[in-house]
Amino acid sequence: TVLHSYDVGLTWHLQQINSQNTFKAIEKINDSKAAMVGTSGLYSEFDAVSLLASSPQAIDSDPNPELLMDIHLSSNGNLYVVGFNQTILIANPGWNKWDLDSINDLKSIHFINDTLGFTCGNNGKIYKTTTGGIPLNKENVKFENLNLYPNPANKKIYFSGLKNQENNLIIYDQNGKLITKKKIKKLDYDIENFKNGLYFIQIIGCDKIYRGNFLKY
Repeated sequence: TVLHSYDVGLTWHLQQINSQNTFKAIEKINDSKAAMVGTSGLYSEFDAVSLLASSPQAIDSDPNPELLMDIHLSSNGNLYVVGFNQTILIANPGWNKWDLDSINDLKSIHFINDTLGFTCGNNGKIYKTTTGGIPLNKENVKFENLNLYPNPANKKIYFSGLKNQENNLIIYDQNGKLITKKKIKKLDYDIENFKNGLYFIQIIGCDKIYRGNFLKY
């Protein structure tokens, strides 16, 4: 069942959605649609106009899908879902799954901006991400070498093989000091004001992390 309100929560109306599943959380997608998650790794969308829910689909494709506890829509349009056994699912555009570990269950998730988010669960566990939810220490994250040129470079570096979309750029110097961290949409970056030396660069896309280095002269 779903409870809905037309008067900012002063009164509520019960709507049966013809599903035997238990839903644990609901999140607004837009002015007419909301997303729900719950038992058996299931996801459904509720239409506020027709008052009907879509047929539940399993977004956790494991043989024994997890109980999903919370869902959050970030400012960049990504949907994040957390559940038991520390499961994190990210929709952009399909569903990608990571398990932080199998000890503690995650109960809630929220993002402050496109990349900074928090999730919490049993035993006082709180996890923070600065990479849009992609855990950098997991083997199933796709890492690729970053193709950039020229190298060495003096004024600008150019990237090839990246999707022409907004990406997160991180640059460290050879001592591990953070030099820059920002969002970029272009496939080049100005390094004219950098000091001479070796730099390590990381670009985080929606489904891959690109890593490389360059020499500034």
